[in-house]
Formats: sequence, structure tokens, C-alpha cells
Amino acid sequence: MLHDASPYFHIIHLNSCGTDQDGKCHSVIDNRIGQELNENADAILEQRSFKPPTGRTGTLKTIGTVSGGLDTARMAFSSLEHVFHSGCKNYAELIPGSQKPKVELESLQRVAMTVLKDHPVDLLIIDGCQLEPGCDLRWRQWAAKCPLPKRPRVIAESWPSDTTLFHNTTWGPLSGVQRRQWEELHYSTRCSRLAATDYNGCVDQSRMIVLRILNYDTMNEMKVTWPKKSTMPARPMGNLLRPVGIPWASYRRDLEGLNQTTVIRHIPDSRQDPMPCRVGDLIRTPKGVRPLFSDEIAKGLGIPKNHLNEKRHPNASQISNSTCLNIWEAVGRQMPFA
Repeated sequence: MLHDASPYFHIIHLNSCGTDQDGKCHSVIDNRIGQELNENADAILEQRSFKPPTGRTGTLKTIGTVSGGLDTARMAFSSLEHVFHSGCKNYAELIPGSQKPKVELESLQRVAMTVLKDHPVDLLIIDGCQLEPGCDLRWRQWAAKCPLPKRPRVIAESWPSDTTLFHNTTWGPLSGVQRRQWEELHYSTRCSRLAATDYNGCVDQSRMIVLRILNYDTMNEMKVTWPKKSTMPARPMGNLLRPVGIPWASYRRDLEGLNQTTVIRHIPDSRQDPMPCRVGDLIRTPKGVRPLFSDEIAKGLGIPKNHLNEKRHPNASQISNSTCLNIWEAVGRQMPFA
């Protein structure tokens, strides 16, 4: 699924003889329209066409991340200079082994509107977006407060994929109102629903990825194509589970002996199925049926085991607001980097 919106239009220049550049004749009305366009063409192009500032052409070099979860994007784009991160206050405590950004900011709602002006980046990642009635995208306000030369070339948003309200409301990220507001800031919109299992992930997670691409002009628009799906089968979750340390009381003894019932068949098997993406979801293991723990899902989302805090694990909200590393890597493979 690919959507495109562009705020630009083409101007046909007419000469004084009533013919266009191809030599085809036009009516008197066309000539008058052409004269008006010729008079205003320079002003229109000056307002709508921009040349990329020096040092920001062709490649992406810096990144800023906003995440209410585990901020897996910083690992997917580790080759870029990580300028700032905005998210949970205890991130460094939860993921002590992660790469540190230059600036650690407060949560999304507390960040100053001039953050992109003060800390310009080429790529802005918004992870863990929530669709709420009447919400206004705060990062769009950031872009509006930022001068055009300093605006991010790409803003990548990760939204839940199980909603049907993206197009049919005035506040959804893909609604006509939102797209027009982004167009006024010279951003075109593209979107696609990506599943982690389609890109060698072992977590059963799908996300709606929305890209806002800055267009300085129609000729210099950055071309982004969606990644091709992997032909490999989905990876099982077995290697990501705790080998020890499972409380005996966690096992569902009431489900023992129900080997072929409908209930058991709908529970993922750790030896052959990908991992569910919700804390507490039941899985079948060789030792019995038990719920998933947050540290297991964190590893499935792409956080290395040695980066996690063994004494303090992420909570369910932080897990649900995190996008699988494989999805971000698939998106990143289609972008121009330094």
C-alpha cells in the first residue's frame, strides 16, 4: 500500500504568439492565463521551490528519536549521529548498555517547540504513536517552528496497525486534514503496513509506518521505496526465552492434557511459532503453558540481552510502544545514508 501527496504543481509557460514550448496553439483565454502565469511564475517558484542547503544533499547523517518504549530505532540507525532522544526518564536505567545520544530530553509533551531548531537532524523517528480523538501531532508543530533549511528531511512515524481510523477522520495521521497540514510545511506523505515476520523478525508484530518526506522542489524529492519481503520462513521464539528463572506458579496446570483442543491450538508453540508481542500472552514450551515476560519480548524486539537491566525489566506499556528492530532496519535499507 503506497500513498503519495505532493503540494507542488507544474506551470505551463506560454509565449506571446499563443503557442506553448512544443509549438501547439492555444485559445485567447489560454494566452491570457499564460500571461498571468508568466508574470507570477518567479514569485510562485520562489515561494515553492527550494534548493537543499549545503551539507544536507543526498544522504542522511544525523538522527533524533522520540519513543515511549525501548527506542529500538537508535540501533537500526546506529551509523547515524544520534543527536537527541526524548522519551521515558528511566531509559538509561532500563537499557544501560545502549548507545547514548548527545542530548537526553524530557518526554514528548514537555519538549520545547523549538527542539528541531535547537537540535537539527536529518531523520526524526517517532516510535509508539497513539491514535487518540482530537490529538494534534506535536512533532508537526516542531517542524512548523523550525526554519525550512533545518527541518528533518524525513520524519518516520510508527503507528499501531490494527486501527481503521487512519483515513476516515480529521485527526488520523493519514486523514486529509493532516496531509494538507504537512503539505503546507513542504512534506509529502507515504505509508505502508509492515510486519516484523516479513523481514526475518521473530516477533508477531505489525506496524503502520508513515513517512513525511521533505520536498525542497519536485526535481530534488528524495525517492523512498518500500522494502521487499523476505522469502525466509518466520523464526521461532525458542532461543529468546529464559532458560531458567521461570516461577513454578507461572505455568498453567489447568491447561495440561488439552493437547488437541481449540484452546491449545491457538497458543503459539515456542519451537515453531514467532513470539506474541504482548506481555502475559500464553505460549507453549516443552515444560508447559506459561505467559511471556517483558524481558523476553524486549529481546524479541531487538534489544541485546547484555543491554538489559537484569534487576529491572520494561513494563507492558513500554513494550507496546516499541517497534521491532527488523521493521526499522527494513525501512532504513531504503534510505540514503552517509
